[in-house]
Parts: sequence; C-alpha cells; structure tokens
Amino acid sequence: MEMLKKKIFLGLATGLFLFASTANATLINTFAENSYYSDSDTADQGTIVSEVYYDPYYSDYPEASAAASSQGSLAVASRAGSSTGISSAEASWSNMFTNETAIDQFYALDFSLSGGYLDLWNDINFFHRSASYSIDILLDDSSVWSSSAEIVTYDDRTDESWAELQLTGTDLGGTFVSTYTDDGYGYSWGSANYTFDPFQGTIDIGKISAGDSFSLQYALSVYTEGNQYFESKAYLGNPEATPFSPGFSGSVTAAPVPEPTTMLLFGTGLAGLAGTRIRRKKK
Repeated sequence: MEMLKKKIFLGLATGLFLFASTANATLINTFAENSYYSDSDTADQGTIVSEVYYDPYYSDYPEASAAASSQGSLAVASRAGSSTGISSAEASWSNMFTNETAIDQFYALDFSLSGGYLDLWNDINFFHRSASYSIDILLDDSSVWSSSAEIVTYDDRTDESWAELQLTGTDLGGTFVSTYTDDGYGYSWGSANYTFDPFQGTIDIGKISAGDSFSLQYALSVYTEGNQYFESKAYLGNPEATPFSPGFSGSVTAAPVPEPTTMLLFGTGLAGLAGTRIRRKKK
C-alpha cells in the first residue's frame, strides 16, 4: 500500500471530515510555569492531550507550551537555557472512525505542516546541548508516517562541524546552517539552526468495509536542552498565539468503492473507445 501519494481522488469524495479549524472545537493550551503540566479533553471530534515539562531548578529562562484542538490541529514550542536546563512540549490528537454507510469506502488522510525550526546558540567552551522535534502519525496504533530532526553538538570540534543535523523518517527538505567563531582569547562561539517550509502529504488508509472502524492519532513533540551560556529553541507552529497557529492540521476523506456494475460499464466504455480508435487507424 502506497502510504504517501498525491491527492488523486478528492473530487470523488462523498464524505469529508475536517479537523483543520479551531472554530467550534474543544481547545486546550498549556504553558509551563512550574515543573510539569498536562491537560486532556475528549469531545465528539476526538481526544486531545497538551503536555509540557521543564526543570525549574536548573532552568532560568524556560518556556514550554502546547496547544491542541479537538478538530486535529496541534502546535508545540520549547526553549531552554542556563545551567543544565531542560524543557519539552507535546500535543496529540486521536479519534476512532467508523464506516456508518451501507457500502465499502476508501479512506485517506490529508495533512499539512506549517513549517518549523530548531535553533542553538552556544559558547562552545562549555557543555553542548541539543534541540529536536518529532512528528508521528499512527493508524490503528502503528506508525504510518513520521519525521524527526535533532541538532547534536560535539565538544571536540573547532569548526562549523561542531553541530550536525540528524534526520529520521520523512525529510521535510529544510535548510541547516552552522557557524563557528574563535574570538582569539580562548573562547569560541557557534550557532546552528534548521528550518523547514510548509509540507503537505496524503496517507492512503485503504478500504474500510461497512460497519468497520479504524483509529488515527497524531503526535507532535519538541525537546530542548541548554547550558550556562547557551539557549536552544524548537517550534512547530505557535501555541501561544490567539488563536493559536497550528503546526499540524489534518482531514480525513471518504469515497465509495466503485460497484462491480459501475466498473464493468466503465471498462466497456474504454474498450469501445479503443475499438473506435483502431478502426479509424485502419481507414
């Protein structure tokens, strides 16, 4: 089964289930002020979870926020700095779909990412830290699409290679830039950032028989670590905007499976067209 494909059958869809708008939807937004917070809610459009964490003992400048809409829009952001600061944020949405029609249906998930970025700024003479994001889509509890990126750093490198980007899953085609500066007085400074543009994809869920069900889940997470003279950031959307700016949005489409009679008529029509063309060539 081809998991990612172009949107080739939207014009045939008879059912369209949208989860891209925050209007008339349950919305939770979580911001970390101390240690750990988690909110969740269940609505007709799905179950949503917004979760953030940071260590207030070590983090002088932490930020961690997450937003989730019951219509399937998610956003996460995290920033860490000072000492051995750590912060993270996660947002997820899940729902069960049932084919309540009397005929088999083809289902697909159309999704979009608005873009995002990872950013590090560091005194290379001190311990290095990281920034990362992860995006995962699960069908019946099995991952069918994922993308993750992490900027990792090395203490023993004295050029732009002190920071590297590690990608797994789908490459979103972003841009990675690393800089290195030696001030001549025994200190070295560096910055590294990764940005990716908006991305759209389609996942073929396949044929669902009348009365059968399937489950979908989306999850976004970001993680940052900082040190004494260093700040790290990771953003997928903007969970603090009003209304929040989604980093991920999705919609499920359904189209009826063609009946055998319809397929026979369609095939007969094609055969007739082919026969007409052959006769014309003979003349």
